[in-house]
Amino acid sequence: MDMNVFRGIVALILLLLFVGLVIWVYGKKRKGLYEKAAYMAVEDDDGDSDPGARP
Repeated sequence: MDMNVFRGIVALILLLLFVGLVIWVYGKKRKGLYEKAAYMAVEDDDGDSDPGARP
């Protein structure tokens, strides 16, 4: 097996892994999780996590 064939096979495997990861991350099953995470930073907390913060 030539070194260039080996490099091509490795590149193809990495490309397929990347495409699979993108499909998994942006799949419809995970949309709710990402929407919930998107609002975590702006949700109002009941507890006072930073006592020195202004109201």
